[in-house]
Formats: sequence, structure tokens, C-alpha cells
Amino acid sequence: MLSLPCDARRPSFRLKIGLAFLLAQLPALAGLAGTPLSVEQVGSFLEITNGNVRLEYNLGIGRANFYWHDSMRISGFYAGVSIGRYITDTIYTNRTWTVASNKVIVTSTRGDLPDLSQTFIFDQNDSFLTGVSVSASTNLVSNWMGPLVVDSYGFVNIGITNDNRALFVPFDNDAFVSYNSEPMNSSDVGNEVGAFYDNVSRNGLVVGSVTHDTWKTGIFWSGANNQISLLNVFGGVTNHWTWDVMPHGSISGTMISSPVVFVGFNSDWRRAMENFAGENTLYAPTLLWTNGVPFGWNSWGV
Repeated sequence: MLSLPCDARRPSFRLKIGLAFLLAQLPALAGLAGTPLSVEQVGSFLEITNGNVRLEYNLGIGRANFYWHDSMRISGFYAGVSIGRYITDTIYTNRTWTVASNKVIVTSTRGDLPDLSQTFIFDQNDSFLTGVSVSASTNLVSNWMGPLVVDSYGFVNIGITNDNRALFVPFDNDAFVSYNSEPMNSSDVGNEVGAFYDNVSRNGLVVGSVTHDTWKTGIFWSGANNQISLLNVFGGVTNHWTWDVMPHGSISGTMISSPVVFVGFNSDWRRAMENFAGENTLYAPTLLWTNGVPFGWNSWGV
């Protein structure tokens, strides 16, 4: 389930701004949580509750469910990593967990595999962050790491099917490519952030990366019958829109980590996008600028 090439598109709406400008305009600290984190193991299930978010992690099979206001929004998601071969948390045999402050780490082990750790961070009432890392005594190499993988039809639920949409976000605005609100019954790969929502009620899910220094993050989806059937949020995207002609570069070491990924839901997906912006601002605060307004010029602006 690696990234697929994007075809030419005719956007149904256009925004002539880049992702950086979008993030700068959204409220930086929207939706920050003040509620205490609750973590409890009930049988084989690890239940994590924070604000309107609840995660149920099945320690027996390595899959998790995401609830918002007690309604399941993503079921059976897991982490996957390419380290010469593709491995997922679902093939491990033993799992333990730890909690510190607002962070929960589930570590999976198996004798013939590197240790795999999934981290869940809770900064906000309507979202969580997640990442995956693998570690071993010998050097590991990867150019594809997916903290959020959904592999079955109907496992993503936005709750309403009036006019379901998937938001494609370009890597940049070169060649006049722009944002695109596509029908959910399609397949594409967006960049850094994406949204899946009903265009009438605005119920929607937002997923995207909040760390951008090491990885280019892709949002791959495929949908049918107004539901998502496949969804990967992964570090390692390369395609026409990232202007890469070679595979994503690899990272290596005895411990390697994916991008940190935001997962949030809201009755208005635009509010979830603001929460995404807030998390980005926490990880990379706005640079201080005390001088005059910068001035730029280009010869091709239209």
C-alpha cells in the first residue's frame, strides 16, 4: 500500500495559497486539552480517554479503534514499516505499554523482528498524535513508515453520507496545482495533510503530519460507496507532485522513527483543520519577526 501516482485533476475549488500560509492563518492553539488522561487495561484492551477522544488498543492483535464522542470513527488501524520487507504491528506476539504525562507507548516484540513502538500523544480534546519507531541492536534502514494504516472498507466512518469528499493538498503550488475537494469514491495521494468529510453537514476527519524535517508525508486513500476502503498516513511519499524522480531517501540507525501524525475529528472539519494547525505550531512555533513587511517580486504571478 505504497503511494500511487497522481493523475491530472480539475479542482472543484481553488486556493492560491500554500500550506505554510494556511497554517499561519489558522488559530494556533485551537482545541487544546485541559482534561486529564485516563488509561486503563481491561482484559486485552488498553483504553485511553482524553476529552472527546477514546482509543481502544487491542493488545492481542495490534490494532486500535478511534472514538470521538463515543462514536467509532476509525476501526482496526495499525502501524506498518518497510525495513527491507514490510512489517506491521499485527504480526507481533507480545505487547507491553507505559504511560507518562500525556503520552502512551505500546511496545511490540517478537524474537525474529526489531522492537516496534507505537506512541500516542494527547494534547487536545478532539484529536491525538501518533508515531511508530523500530529499534534493534543492528542497523535498520527504511524509506516508508506508516503510523496510521487502515486496510478495510468501512473502517473509516465520518457518520454521514450526503456529499462525501476527500481533500487533496498539494506539496507546493508549482505549475499552478491547487487544493482539490474530490469525491470520496476516488483514489489519490495528498501531501502533509488531508481531510475526509461530508460537504453538507461538514462532519469530518483530518489526518496529517506535524513534523516535516525528515520525512515527506503522504496521505493515500481509496474509496467506494461514499466510504474509505484504504487509508495510509505515511512518511516516504514521492510522486509527480513532490517533483521527485527517485524514491524517498532512507533513514538508518539502531532506532528509526516515522513522522508524528495528527488524527482529529470534528462536527466541522474546518475546526479539525484549525486543531491540526495548533499542533503544528506547538512543534514548530512561529518565527519572531520585528522588522517591516517583507517585499518580494516574481515575473510569473497571475
